[in-house]
Amino acid sequence: MSAVVVFSVALLLAAGSVRGDASYDPRDPDICKGALAGNLLQVEWAINVGKQDVNYRFCGTSPHMPIHGAAETGNLEIVRYLVENGADVNALDNDDETALHEAAEDGHLEVVKYLIAVGVDPDIRNDDGETAADIALARGYPEVHAYLRGQVERGPRRLTM
Repeated sequence: MSAVVVFSVALLLAAGSVRGDASYDPRDPDICKGALAGNLLQVEWAINVGKQDVNYRFCGTSPHMPIHGAAETGNLEIVRYLVENGADVNALDNDDETALHEAAEDGHLEVVKYLIAVGVDPDIRNDDGETAADIALARGYPEVHAYLRGQVERGPRRLTM
């Protein structure tokens, strides 16, 4: 990473580049802030320069991991970057939800498809007993629900992308 990029990211961090988000906590490390804000440069800086843990477990006021925040906001680019840098796609947050639950809850079909492709288990149930497909249906995302139901019926498999 060039000195110019590092300096630019440092300026963004100093200026408070994170948007107002209900799950944002100002005490979060930069990897969490970047994932929630959709700021790929901030996430890259946090991992490559700041050496922050891609699987940091306490992001936001509703503790989850950076991948959960990126999936919740539908940012496929950041989800992909986190996975490529070792994010655990089946990691559970404090509600026993995976990033797949978060993406399904807000109807982010492309993120859902990517997470399935990299091996997330669509059968995982949260602490309310719901799968990601159940959540998608309850929240009014029939395309996401249908896609996930198709994955569950086919059984677990890992696709290559």
